[in-house]
Amino acid sequence: MIVKKVAKTTNKKWPVKAVLQKPDKKTVIIKIPDKKQSKSVFVRSHGCSLEAISVALQLQGIRKTPEQIREWCRTHLAGYNGSKVTVFGAAKVINGITGKKVAVWHSNTGKNNKKVRQNINRALKQGKVVLFEQKDPIHTVVFLGHKNKKLQIATYGGVHNGTVAGQVSKKALHGKAGAAQQHNYFCGSSGAAGYVTVKGGS
Repeated sequence: MIVKKVAKTTNKKWPVKAVLQKPDKKTVIIKIPDKKQSKSVFVRSHGCSLEAISVALQLQGIRKTPEQIREWCRTHLAGYNGSKVTVFGAAKVINGITGKKVAVWHSNTGKNNKKVRQNINRALKQGKVVLFEQKDPIHTVVFLGHKNKKLQIATYGGVHNGTVAGQVSKKALHGKAGAAQQHNYFCGSSGAAGYVTVKGGS
C-alpha cells in the first residue's frame, strides 16, 4: 500500500485522514480515530485495538467508532471480560463485522523475526494493512503502508514514521505461536501477541 497523503481534519474524533493507493491504483480515504476524545473511560484507557479495528474496517467501506466496535464485542465476541481486545481478537471482530474472512492473525514469537518482516512487507505490497501489537506498553497500532519509503504507522489519532524492521526487532510484543493458545481479550501477554493482515475491498 502506498500512502499518498496524510492530512489533518477539523473533526476532533477523527483528526487525521490518510489517502491510500492500492496496487490497482485505486485510492481509499481512511480516517484515523482518536480514542483520547472518547467519552468512554474504557476506550480512552484500553481502546487502542478498537482504534485499530476502526481503521481496518474502513478498507472494507465500513466506518464504526471505537465505541460502536466495543458494543459489538460485548454481544458477539466470545470470552468478553471487560479488558483490552487482543490483536488475535481483533481479527475475529473484523471478520465478524464484515461477514468475510479478510483478517488473518499471525504469530510473533521473537524467534521468527525474519518471517514476520517478510510477511508484513508482502502484505503491505499487496494492498493490505497490518495491525501490530507493541510492547512497553502493550499497544496496538496499524501499519498503513509506505510514504517516501517510510512506514506510516497510525495510532492515537495520528500517523508517524517508522520502519518494519525497527518495529519487529525493537517494539514487537512476543507470545505463543499457536492460535489455540491465544485469547480474544487480554489475559496475559503470551496469548495477546502477533499481528493481523487485513485485505481491502474491491
